Amino acid sequence: MQKLQCEICGGSLIMAEDGESAVCENCGMRFKKEAVKKMVMELSGPIKIDGPVQVEGIQGASALAERAEIFLHLGESGKASAAFQQLTNDYPANYRGWWGLTRLLDWKGYFYNLRTGETPPLVYQRALEFSEGDQKAEILRFYEQKLQSVKPEADAERTAKETAETEYRQRLGQCQNNLIETARLLKQAQDTLAKFELAQSTENFRGPRAENARKRFTSGGIIAFLICLALGIAGIVSTPPAAPAFLLLIAVPFAACLTRYRKASRLLEKDRAREQSLADAKVAFHKAAEIHAQAMAERDRVQNAAPGKS
Repeated sequence: MQKLQCEICGGSLIMAEDGESAVCENCGMRFKKEAVKKMVMELSGPIKIDGPVQVEGIQGASALAERAEIFLHLGESGKASAAFQQLTNDYPANYRGWWGLTRLLDWKGYFYNLRTGETPPLVYQRALEFSEGDQKAEILRFYEQKLQSVKPEADAERTAKETAETEYRQRLGQCQNNLIETARLLKQAQDTLAKFELAQSTENFRGPRAENARKRFTSGGIIAFLICLALGIAGIVSTPPAAPAFLLLIAVPFAACLTRYRKASRLLEKDRAREQSLADAKVAFHKAAEIHAQAMAERDRVQNAAPGKS
């Protein structure tokens, strides 16, 4: 009679002392009495065996698939995925493992990241390859259903995200350009203000002195003119031949006063213009600073509203 051999490694089986099981010499796998009877029957002919035949340490494809389906039915996606993955590893030609992973696949994520020309997912291809008849038709229907129901939603979501990202980049670019322009205007206003402030500190505006000089020349000129006018009239009346000399006496002081008055007026107008320019430069600087601050705030607001940023 031939020796009983281990179904796992082919090693010789040795009956245990209790006679209820056999152990492989090589791998240590233990076979129950019913399994040993089956081996004996296969070697020597039909033998009646009562009860089911069980092999310890070996989980068949059917049992593994049933366990995975139970996890899937209970909503235990992680455990179901692990069981289906083990099924594909141990029995790669069994379609049920690939079919289970196909059903567990994140189809929305797959279609969302799908690019033109890409083939269907590998788990679906394997399930289709190893299935037959009704199973193959069921897998095909499942894939067509995902194409019709999930893919349009994923495409719409991807398009909306791409549109939002494009609009965000455009808004951010516009904000950056505005920020650069406002920074340039702020620097220009700052330089202008610094120029007028430097002129004020170095040239020592003469506005108050010019105003006082004009007032002094106005009052003094009128008094001098009246005095000279009175003397001139008196001289003309008393000495008519000397009238030209008396008229010259009146005209010369008057002309001198008028000249100095006009000079003071020009200085005053120039200083007032400088003061106004300085005031305008300050207003322009503060306005430019305000606009630049608004541009920075708008840039920050757009960056905080970036797509996908919580």
